[in-house]
Amino acid sequence: MWQYNNVHFRYDNPVGSVHGQETTVPYIRTYKKSKYALIQALEMYTRESYLGEYTEIDTRTIKHDSPIKI
Repeated sequence: MWQYNNVHFRYDNPVGSVHGQETTVPYIRTYKKSKYALIQALEMYTRESYLGEYTEIDTRTIKHDSPIKI
C-alpha cells in the first residue's frame, strides 16, 4: 500500500458554480503506485467529501510529496 501526503489539486464544480478552486488533502492511500490509482482515489475522496458529487478534478494540477510505502 502507498500513501501520498499533501496532495494539492485544482477542481471545478459546475453545479455549485465553483471554478478553479484549489484544495489540499492531507493523505491518500492506494494499493498501487501510479498516477491513475491516485486519480481514482481522489475521485472517490471528492465524491464522499464536502466537494460534492459533480466535482471535476484537473489532473494536470495534481501535486504531492513523494509516495511512502506502508
